[in-house]
Amino acid sequence: MLQLTESAATTLADTRSQIGVPDHFGLRIFRGVSDGKAAFAFDFVEEPEDGDEVGEVEETRYFVAPEVAAPLADAVLDAEPTAEGPQLTLKRQPQ
Repeated sequence: MLQLTESAATTLADTRSQIGVPDHFGLRIFRGVSDGKAAFAFDFVEEPEDGDEVGEVEETRYFVAPEVAAPLADAVLDAEPTAEGPQLTLKRQPQ
């Protein structure tokens, strides 16, 4: 299952707070479309949908939709510092 680092969990909790999303909402990762191409999409939601994989790190819940669970099974969602602030990145887990 997709793993979430503590840094990413903190970044998500801070973002959730800044935009006024309640603390009990989690991040849902699902298939979306960007520039006409399939892409991973993210949104804060209150509850997982049927079939979602559910994880939690540092009291930040996250939900992985079934259609992206397999491609993300060996990935890590991390946050890296940038000049504009932390940026979420998907990486492959070290084997």
